[in-house]
Amino acid sequence: YRFEPLDFSELTNRVISTNSVLASKKQQKIKSSVEANILVNGDKTRLSELIDNFLNNAIKYSPRGENITVVLEKKGEKVILEVKDKGQGMTIEDMNNAFKRFSRLSAKPTGNEVSTGLGLWIAKEIAESHGGNVKVKSKGKDKGTIFTFELPIF
Repeated sequence: YRFEPLDFSELTNRVISTNSVLASKKQQKIKSSVEANILVNGDKTRLSELIDNFLNNAIKYSPRGENITVVLEKKGEKVILEVKDKGQGMTIEDMNNAFKRFSRLSAKPTGNEVSTGLGLWIAKEIAESHGGNVKVKSKGKDKGTIFTFELPIF
């Protein structure tokens, strides 16, 4: 890891832009509300990978034509990134296993995409190495999912 001061807002917008192409192939749109000028101390490559994993999953597990929402904001001494989808949702068992290595959850990709079961585990490792954490919320099957990354502001 190479930690350095960086603009997390700019980084988030760049990853959203890259993933918008992938989303458009499934007639999906990524809607975002990104607070400007949020500075953090982190590894640009690894943090990009975390955001990319969250967005990629939202695209992969959401039906064609559904919107994905990304919200980045500062709350107190933390930066909070949320990626919300209207996809297949998760069971309680899925949520308990979401960040485990090689975890295969009940949801299946909606466009024949490949899933290794490593993306969320990698996201968790990156979050924790930055002093942050990841969470998942879902109201159940077919009710979408919200992935959250919290990071302390330096």
